[in-house]
Amino acid sequence: MEQTANHFPLEKLKGYVAGALLADDLIALDEHLAVCDDCLRLVRGLMNLGRDSCADARVVLESEPPAPPAHLVYRQVESYADGLLTGVELEIFEAHVSECAACAGAVRSLREFKKSIADAETH
Repeated sequence: MEQTANHFPLEKLKGYVAGALLADDLIALDEHLAVCDDCLRLVRGLMNLGRDSCADARVVLESEPPAPPAHLVYRQVESYADGLLTGVELEIFEAHVSECAACAGAVRSLREFKKSIADAETH
């Protein structure tokens, strides 16, 4: 994977946020985010800005770290309930859920719903 000045290109970071990276790129970027505060801050900023409005996200690096989102979006809750979150995204999610009763409740509700569907299908 091509990196500039020991950082990943903005397009790769956008792909990470959008969940559009191939496995090799995803693993390499997860490992990089574990040691690079600048790229981690940019990824968090992209997550807060939303996937459609991250064209000029480099401004995130020049500002204070963004405030965490008030609540998680359904895609994140569903991915977590399905065991699909990994790396930094998993850490961010679990940190939020440990402090947010509403989002923790959303995870519990979705898991219960999915279990009830699976139980109904087996009967």
